Amino acid sequence: MRRALAAALAGLVLASCFGPDPNLTESGKGKPDVTVDFPARVQRLSVESASITVTNPGPGDMSGFSIEFSLVGKAAGETVPTPLVAAGSGEKSPSIDGVEPEPNAVSLEGVRFVFGSLPEGESTEVRFQIEAPDEPGVAANAVIVSDVEEVERSRGVRLVTEVTR
Repeated sequence: MRRALAAALAGLVLASCFGPDPNLTESGKGKPDVTVDFPARVQRLSVESASITVTNPGPGDMSGFSIEFSLVGKAAGETVPTPLVAAGSGEKSPSIDGVEPEPNAVSLEGVRFVFGSLPEGESTEVRFQIEAPDEPGVAANAVIVSDVEEVERSRGVRLVTEVTR
């Protein structure tokens, strides 16, 4: 009896250690994989290309996806970084000079871009022409990629660069 109870308890503890897969939503759909390619150092006011690759590992197609540039907080012992992509108005960010491919929709602040479908197992690349801030120092944003129909199906990465004179 003790052995059976101990085995059951060990099984319960072992199962609770692993928990749900962090790469899947509660509905079982896969969160996107996101990579960002951007220079580690840029000159102030220079225009640089940010290449964002979005992969849908599945399961499940994405009927559309969005890319959003969000503010980031400070890390321990650091100051709050200047936004690399600043919010604007009229669907235009003062920091973004171009987007390829052209998005289906843009937020009023010009920091969230909506694109078409991304089938399971496929990848796509989106390129943003970003003007570096005038202020030297660390500039950063969180880049958040989400399924337009299932917001919990999202993933974020940090985009950081050093702005020089």
